[in-house]
Amino acid sequence: MRAKSGDIPGAIADLNVIRKRAGAKEYTPDENLEEAIALERDKELFLEGICTRYLDIVRNRAFREKLRGKFKTLSAQDVKDGALFFPISFDAFQNNTKMTQNIYWKRNGFAI
Repeated sequence: MRAKSGDIPGAIADLNVIRKRAGAKEYTPDENLEEAIALERDKELFLEGICTRYLDIVRNRAFREKLRGKFKTLSAQDVKDGALFFPISFDAFQNNTKMTQNIYWKRNGFAI
């Protein structure tokens, strides 16, 4: 919040408090402050919610740079083959040997 409002010294001080508590080195001017803050936020909120990083990227309008090329465009055939479903876990196949992986996920490396 401080960095966005222009209080750069305050933002650096806050960042260093977090880093010191974690036993990490202090912020140095050769680091990108905005990226350093985002990385510390990611570390602090790890597993707090699956969408935290995504929502931060959208809120900070960094989605074009951060997410470009990270997603595959699905074809109609991909959807028919099960791309919108999660892959079946490997453990499930150990319990049911007659089960088969969704076609889409099998094609993309999730076959046993």
